[in-house]
Amino acid sequence: MNAPTLDRSITRLALNYSEAARALGIARNTLVRLVEEDAIRPVRVGRRYLFPVCQLEEFLSEGGEGSY
Repeated sequence: MNAPTLDRSITRLALNYSEAARALGIARNTLVRLVEEDAIRPVRVGRRYLFPVCQLEEFLSEGGEGSY
């Protein structure tokens, strides 16, 4: 039996904490701190917290405000 294949043409709309931190080029702990400071907010989907890609792009376009 063959394993199901993932359609690589599908673009992800949201990323988990680790993926979002990698996409932003920051440490996961820095992303957690930004969330605690309300500089960026994840969306809860079931039991998971996800970061919409459009929100990450907006955060960067506005200068990525937050303390480091």
